Amino acid sequence: MLLAQQAGDQRLSIVEISKTLRVSHNHLMKVVNNLARLELVDSLRGRGGGIRLVPRTRQMTIGAVMRELEPVEPLVDCDAGPCPFRGGCELDFALQRAMHAFLAELDKKTLSDLVRDKIVDV
Repeated sequence: MLLAQQAGDQRLSIVEISKTLRVSHNHLMKVVNNLARLELVDSLRGRGGGIRLVPRTRQMTIGAVMRELEPVEPLVDCDAGPCPFRGGCELDFALQRAMHAFLAELDKKTLSDLVRDKIVDV
């Protein structure tokens, strides 16, 4: 969200983001590497470098971003051993419906929608 608040092609350094969000520099490096691998951010090393959102990311829904970062997997594994409730349990179905509803709600907003008119100076 911090990157989405930046105007145009402005880049932020890992140090700036780490200080602003009060997160570990090392942890942030791992997160940024993952975001760059997924092509959600563009990173540039050296003087004048930093990271910025790629244009498509600004218009992605939060649900789509979540799906890229954390692929949806079953919350319970009904096949992982004997279960006394097998055949009569609706937990898996209920959790699937809840996850679908959660992501459907996140699909209603883009990253840009969440930060509109909230440019933050770093």
